Amino acid sequence: MLGAVVEEAGLTGSYARIDGVEATRRYKDGQRYLFLLNHGDREVRVVADRAGTELLTGEQVEAGAKLVLPATGVLVMRSDDDL
Repeated sequence: MLGAVVEEAGLTGSYARIDGVEATRRYKDGQRYLFLLNHGDREVRVVADRAGTELLTGEQVEAGAKLVLPATGVLVMRSDDDL
């Protein structure tokens, strides 16, 4: 049921299932990095699965925060929790 509510609100929690969005995770020196690339022509909304820093803007992101990824937009986030 929660999945239906999230979908109805236009939010998507699992990055791998967002149509038109490429999600990649990388790990280096004990840090986690998330790369989201929106190849679509419309914005998508995602829910951050971890707290971290959005590296392109320097913005602090809390776990569970609602983020907007614009059409053809990119998000690069470093998680605050170590591996």
